[in-house]
Amino acid sequence: MSAQPVDLVSPVKDIHRMTDCYHCGEACGEETVVMEDKVFCCTGCSMVYQLIRDSGLDDFYAISETPGSSFFKKNQADFSWLDDEETIAKLLLFRQDGTARILLQIPQIHCASCIWLLEKLYILHPGVTQSRVNFNRGELSVVFDENQISLRQLVELLDKIGYRPALHLSAVDQSEERQINRRLIYQLGVAGFAFGNIMLFSFPEYLGLEISRDGQFAQYFGYLNLFLALPVFLYSASDYFRSALAGIRVREINMDVPISLGILALFFQSAFEVLSQTGAGYFDSLAGLIFFMLTGKWFQQKSFDRLSFDRDYRSYFPVSASLEEGGSIPLSKLVPGHRIRVRNGELIPADSMLLSGQARIDYSFVTGESEPVSVPPGEKVFAGGRHLGGEILIQLTHTVKHSYLTQLWNEQAFQEDTQGTASHIARRVGTIFTYVIVSIAVAAFVYWSFVDSSKALFTFTSVLIIACPCAIALSIPFIMGNGVRMLSRIKAYVRHPRVIESLADANALVWDKTGTMTHANQSTVQWVGDALSDDDKFEISAISRQSMHPLSVALVTFLGSAPRSMAVDDFRELPGVGLEGKIGVHYWRTGRLNQSGLSSDQRTLVEIEKNGVYLGYFQLEALYREALPEVMGRLKGGMSMHVISGDQPVDQDFLGPLIGGQDRLHYRQMPSDKLQFIQNQQALGNKVIMIGDGLNDAGALRQSDVGVVLTESLNNFTPASDVILAADAFFRLPDIISLSKRLVRHVFTAYGLALIYNITGLFFAVQGLLSPIIAAILMPASSITILVYAWLATMYESRKYNIPFDDLNHDEE
Repeated sequence: MSAQPVDLVSPVKDIHRMTDCYHCGEACGEETVVMEDKVFCCTGCSMVYQLIRDSGLDDFYAISETPGSSFFKKNQADFSWLDDEETIAKLLLFRQDGTARILLQIPQIHCASCIWLLEKLYILHPGVTQSRVNFNRGELSVVFDENQISLRQLVELLDKIGYRPALHLSAVDQSEERQINRRLIYQLGVAGFAFGNIMLFSFPEYLGLEISRDGQFAQYFGYLNLFLALPVFLYSASDYFRSALAGIRVREINMDVPISLGILALFFQSAFEVLSQTGAGYFDSLAGLIFFMLTGKWFQQKSFDRLSFDRDYRSYFPVSASLEEGGSIPLSKLVPGHRIRVRNGELIPADSMLLSGQARIDYSFVTGESEPVSVPPGEKVFAGGRHLGGEILIQLTHTVKHSYLTQLWNEQAFQEDTQGTASHIARRVGTIFTYVIVSIAVAAFVYWSFVDSSKALFTFTSVLIIACPCAIALSIPFIMGNGVRMLSRIKAYVRHPRVIESLADANALVWDKTGTMTHANQSTVQWVGDALSDDDKFEISAISRQSMHPLSVALVTFLGSAPRSMAVDDFRELPGVGLEGKIGVHYWRTGRLNQSGLSSDQRTLVEIEKNGVYLGYFQLEALYREALPEVMGRLKGGMSMHVISGDQPVDQDFLGPLIGGQDRLHYRQMPSDKLQFIQNQQALGNKVIMIGDGLNDAGALRQSDVGVVLTESLNNFTPASDVILAADAFFRLPDIISLSKRLVRHVFTAYGLALIYNITGLFFAVQGLLSPIIAAILMPASSITILVYAWLATMYESRKYNIPFDDLNHDEE
């Protein structure tokens, strides 16, 4: 452990002192632990507090009040079974050279403080490399060093701080079950039960019975209503209070602040009236308010879960793998036992056994470590690793998990925390809106206190409840979430909904040429040089077969496939330069060797050298995509365009008019030049879309505001891209950008609807014409309005762009 040893604190018996634990918030019993003027319900909570404090993580208690979990009050689990190697192998997703990765279910995750602490595990123990929380699913992804902390020690550490993982071997390699937030269901049930009974007990008031005449009867039911309202106030509404306090502690006023103020005002005013026997209070309005707000929250959560579920299975790109015997197969149809060939730059689709070849696996996609790992035949290779080297043969030992590949694609390590214009406006408006609403509510309360005091409290509460910026906050996830699903129907697979905003904001488009503007596997090829023997042709083909570059693919097609038994040793692919490798006693170099003596600005050449002797060159003429003139014509009017290519400056007379002038054609660009070009464009204030094939332009794709990878039927799943576009959907590129802009316009229209709703609601609320319970019903109604609008907008746009709308309403496996 990196933290100092935890000193146990002796319990202090004080049967008269009943208070809440500083760590977990539970009521302390007869035995309490007192340390540093703080009271803990048990030794376990005091130990966790000291561990957190000694690790410098005191801010854990500033995010929310009593955020911890009193796990020590439960029976301590025995995790010795996690020392079994066979068990460990089943649980781990990845294990290589001491670095391991595991995905854990953590049922105790319930708030922002949980996320904050769990993502700081590397401070609690140096053996933890990285930890990421998926709040919606209650999952924790941990990368750790087995040389410093074992799996058992990791689980025990989580157990010690109150987050015991739910470990079930029966769930390993089985279908993933969706997690249910039962806490919200329980809160809703409590509020609903209390609401119904409080209305029943409020019948004397509804029937007009006066306290002066039926005082004992009304007082009796008033106490019953107070008793029923307590669990609603303390439990059902607790999340609103936690959220509001969390915002205040970090000096940010969120939308739960006015809601919490309204709840507090109603409860304490009602309690005062009942206890002082001056009135019946407003407990029916309070319970109804919380019940209807929780109903809206449940509805929103179900909608979010649906979008999240769709994303897991719809945004996954159905790439394919190359079978040992030839041909390809979609990843969705791969099963354990399949033998597939993996070339340089391709992704390992599932956990497998290496059968043959020299494997150098880059696991940065999985662990963040960029140093490639050498794997000998007979050893295991893991899903998500990218092979760097000559062709290898692997045999699958596990199924391909779509959700796992999607999780890798969504990793925060490969995302930039940027906001589009719509998101930025929503955040700003939400903050300002909250301050304005609180001010209006206070002003209305003061006004009605002088004019008609009976309306003051209702007006104050109604203003706080009716004017909620929820609709503004919901516009983007619902409309953009549907946008992600729409784009997937036209074979454009988007990493995240915010990418749609970036597409809409873009004003510059940078093209790679080979494999993007041209067909990756269609070229005319001509050999210039001394005649090649059949053995030379096969060896050049074998070298070229190791690469996914379009020029290499064209050569393999032209020369014919070499025997699979022809092994390539010491293979290297130098981006922007060419290939190197050894077959038997022959050492080959192909690519840009600058020995042809020809004017390089007239041809696309692949030069060939054998054992240091220059043999000649292949002259290739790429076939441009048929839809290219139409696509570029549609795009040219809306944004500036440039071509950056590693090829020679050919076809300038053809491309110049399409792109907007030959001065926008940039040839002989190395990968570093492409990256620098994107940076220069961004320095000028441009929002850049980079479209390439993902091979030699990964740096530029990642640097751009939106990286689009155009791919054929190859395994081109890449973390550098934000969008993967199928080659047969290339003609849809203008539609994708146009649809993105239109979806953003729909977001702003939703903002307008929300503004109209809030202004109308405030107009009636400040006049005292709305009771809090009516305001509570109308508040989720605004969310439903946004959902209906999102659905109608989606249906309209799907018809406009000829996207099958019915497909958006069905899940895909």
